[in-house]
Amino acid sequence: MSLLVKIALLSLLTSPFALAQQDLLALSGTGEAWSIDSLTGQEVSLGTCGFDMVSDLTPWEQDTALAAGYDRNSGFYALFSVISVDGRGTLLTPLNLSSMVGSPAGLATDGTKTIYLATTGGYLFTIDPLTGDMLTQAKTGAFDVESMTYFNGLLWLWDTRRGLLTMDPARPEYASEVAPSQTGAREISAIHFLPSGELRGVGRGYWSIDTRTGDYTLLADISVPPLFGLTERDAGGPPPGPIYQITNLVSGMVTTLSISQAQPNGAIIFAYSLAGPGPTPTPFGDAAMSAPISQMPPFASNAQGELDLPVLLPNGTSGLSIWTQAAELYTGGGGILSNPLALTVQ
Repeated sequence: MSLLVKIALLSLLTSPFALAQQDLLALSGTGEAWSIDSLTGQEVSLGTCGFDMVSDLTPWEQDTALAAGYDRNSGFYALFSVISVDGRGTLLTPLNLSSMVGSPAGLATDGTKTIYLATTGGYLFTIDPLTGDMLTQAKTGAFDVESMTYFNGLLWLWDTRRGLLTMDPARPEYASEVAPSQTGAREISAIHFLPSGELRGVGRGYWSIDTRTGDYTLLADISVPPLFGLTERDAGGPPPGPIYQITNLVSGMVTTLSISQAQPNGAIIFAYSLAGPGPTPTPFGDAAMSAPISQMPPFASNAQGELDLPVLLPNGTSGLSIWTQAAELYTGGGGILSNPLALTVQ
């Protein structure tokens, strides 16, 4: 195997950590907050969130999430800051709907404070969090969106007619179905990626969604009102260690492996597996990859602790599933793992 192909495969790096129990925060359309056990789907009431008609929920800042919903006092749709531990919401700003086509449906952030809002009118908007104004708009053709989430450089949408869709934020007009034969499920009204890279959905039940096929499997019944927002209860806080992302994972094209929040001028290594999600013990903790595991030589982050590594993917790799993870090496020895990724080459 050539060095180029090896590096290309490494760019598919996708490493899921062993799944640890993680409580999720979910909001109902009637303004109730719930804690959902990510392993069992068991629900526990947290009380009211203070607003109705929840459209969606997304990570935002340390210990807070961002939600779109209806403000009872003003009578407007608005953005709310939500305490991720108990679901209590605080009004940020009314949404300026004058330029919006359709109603708010999916809400997502990409880690850079860019807020994306998908509407039932088949459009994707970016929003100013201070004013609620729509900054940009693009037509997506997805008219039955219930929820949206951001993961590994892509926006993932759940459409009750078309099922699971993916969209490059830079080219939203190219929303594509993960599996064109797989129709949506009205039982699912909110989706969110676990730290392991596994996609979960809630609504009338707790669901696992296969990101390769779009198939969805009921994991647990939920005896609460339909849920319209889902995120981690510690939503938005940066995890310890470097943050790892991959963008434009397309066969025959240049993809980018990106690291942020590492130490300035640090040493970063990437590793990947084609065998499965692990866990596998390493000197830095359990990696979410199964043996055999391959790794690249160290690359240096810049003075801001960031690294962007462009890699050309070979043709013929579409459909390949990869588990990958990065690690930051400490000068005095040891290191720390990044978040895991679980991806399929498009």
